[in-house]
Amino acid sequence: MFKKAAGKKNLVGLDIGSSAVKAVELARKGPGLQLLNLGFENLQTDTIVDGQIMELNNVSNVIAHIFSEHQIRTTRVAAGVSGHSVIVKNIVLPHMSDEELQESFSWHAEEHIPFDIGDVNLDYELTSRSSESLHVLMAACKSDKINNVKQAIQLAGKQPVVIDIDAFALQNCYEVNYQPRQGEIVALLNVGAATMNINILNGTRSIFARDA
Repeated sequence: MFKKAAGKKNLVGLDIGSSAVKAVELARKGPGLQLLNLGFENLQTDTIVDGQIMELNNVSNVIAHIFSEHQIRTTRVAAGVSGHSVIVKNIVLPHMSDEELQESFSWHAEEHIPFDIGDVNLDYELTSRSSESLHVLMAACKSDKINNVKQAIQLAGKQPVVIDIDAFALQNCYEVNYQPRQGEIVALLNVGAATMNINILNGTRSIFARDA
């Protein structure tokens, strides 16, 4: 759920918000990115409630219409999730190898997640290491939330290749455009119609992230 390499193929960033759907088509151009298309369309009231898509057909039709209206030919989509189903925490674990961390992380994460561990998609990033401990950024989201977003995209005939967390997607944009330095503290704030995301960074390290 953290920054994933998109490869050399074009990618459409899709923001399924509580009041509208936004789409941005990007392509790699040299060392940077080129904006190819931009689309926006409002959703009907109560289509999305508390971050949950209630009307899948409505949302998928809006997605398909945006792609058609703006002649977006790329089918590979990156989308995001946020809200109460998303848990982000910085946790400290005993020192161990990368292999041991990968094998045992679900067990360590279980005490920090208020859901059944079998009901979530879980990811992590090792942010620092000492001789005694590991500092790990943990991200979890309820699987039904992710499946809800993926289904809306697939019903529109598109391919979901990345499901990120909204706060980290915003962080990726910030890092690409501003090249933050270690020790530089910045708060990224995304104010939506129904949800607000805050992500406080030290350089490129997220030290606090919450949705409200």
